[in-house]
Amino acid sequence: GSEMCIRDSTIQSRIDYGTTIISKEAELLVQVVTCKPEDFDATWDKYTNEILSAGGQQIIDEQRQAYKDGAYRGFYPMAQK
Repeated sequence: GSEMCIRDSTIQSRIDYGTTIISKEAELLVQVVTCKPEDFDATWDKYTNEILSAGGQQIIDEQRQAYKDGAYRGFYPMAQK
């Protein structure tokens, strides 16, 4: 699956918000695939902002911190931000 390999750490925000985020990601995909080309950017921005505000940003922040703390095995491309 797409789960990160975490050792010595639980990504609590993934537990708290994961199901909601997965649902919103699916909605994003449907909307950007079916919208008019001229509406793509606005649709993308709308749904990505919804994902971030529904817990997505907390998941990103917590996963990034787990990586920085050495609790993640593998490559995490956004760790420097």
